[in-house]
Amino acid sequence: PPLGYSAISMPKNSAMGIIVCLSSGFMAFGLVWYMWWMVALGFVISVAAAIGRGFVRDVERTIPPLEVARTHLRWLDAVAATRPIPRSQEVTSGNTGLAAHLEAAE
Repeated sequence: PPLGYSAISMPKNSAMGIIVCLSSGFMAFGLVWYMWWMVALGFVISVAAAIGRGFVRDVERTIPPLEVARTHLRWLDAVAATRPIPRSQEVTSGNTGLAAHLEAAE
């Protein structure tokens, strides 16, 4: 691997967030309108999702150092290729996201 780069451990994608969001929305709606069956359904879905996620053992992915280096170098190339603009043109359509710190250019 290139010097200075190491493998990165990342959590794998999961549907847990959207499941908890939707079931919490069901519970909130049910609580506001006294629909106790909807509150119970949302609670059961949340608990079942948490228990189901607890049984998943393969929850991490590792990004190898070569991929980290390749991505970082691609980002550095993109930054180097970006044309800086003076501060006076930041609010124009010519701004592509990189403002130059040139006080004399204004």
